[in-house]
Amino acid sequence: MLAWLRITATVNPCVTAGAENGLIWNEETFVAYVQDPKGFLRTFLDDKKARAKMSYKVRDEEDARNVYAYLFSLSAE
Repeated sequence: MLAWLRITATVNPCVTAGAENGLIWNEETFVAYVQDPKGFLRTFLDDKKARAKMSYKVRDEEDARNVYAYLFSLSAE
């Protein structure tokens, strides 16, 4: 999970800005982000111009939770 977060923050300045503004990645925030990356960042950062570089959305909430569980299972933490 941490590797995904590091990669995402490296390629997306808005995700880095989120971290600098107190964004804590957990299941709830991850699921919201992968379902609507641009909308999530715009809401969290209160910035209508915030962009996400993630071009794919996980539309189904259960699928998004399964992706989170998979990534979490790979984490050493």
